[in-house]
Amino acid sequence: MDGQTENPLTAVVFEGTLHVFCRGTDNAIYHKTFNGGWSSWSVVPGGGLTIAGPAAVVNGPTLHLFVRGTDQQLYHNTMTGGNPFSVWKLVGGQTPSEPVAVVHEGLVKLFVQGTDNKVYLNILNGAWGGWHEVPGSGIIFSGPAVVVHGPTLFLYVRGTEDNVYRNSFTGGQWAGYEIVHGAGKTRHKLSLAAL
Repeated sequence: MDGQTENPLTAVVFEGTLHVFCRGTDNAIYHKTFNGGWSSWSVVPGGGLTIAGPAAVVNGPTLHLFVRGTDQQLYHNTMTGGNPFSVWKLVGGQTPSEPVAVVHEGLVKLFVQGTDNKVYLNILNGAWGGWHEVPGSGIIFSGPAVVVHGPTLFLYVRGTEDNVYRNSFTGGQWAGYEIVHGAGKTRHKLSLAAL
């Protein structure tokens, strides 16, 4: 790979090493690490292809990697300890956007924009629990952005009129969507980072 991509990168720290992932111009999923120096780009094993940027998250001893395949479905690969990535497994569901993953309440939670332009959530708790619409999601025009702060999961979306909306989940309940006043309007995908 020559380091070129048309989609956002994703990065996580796993076992003291920075791992960076991206979609190459050939639709393969590439991986690069930094631990005192950069490795070369290498293809993630398993032969997966994607048409969007990947998502990565670390939960305990496992690095989870998610992509939207060329068939629009969601796929999952893992790295645990000294075991490298190997087989892509179908999560199911279809999406027109990049997946977004976080760890909340000790569980991997995967969010996507559905083909009906609503927000959907799937939770990994030993096995995938199935896709469920986030209550009151309405219609969105790009993939969601998610971040966890303390006990609360915050979900941000771009609505059809390009305003930014926020929903939050804590104590087993979604608070409902509200407009983020002063955020202005955007026509691009949102991104968040926890401090």
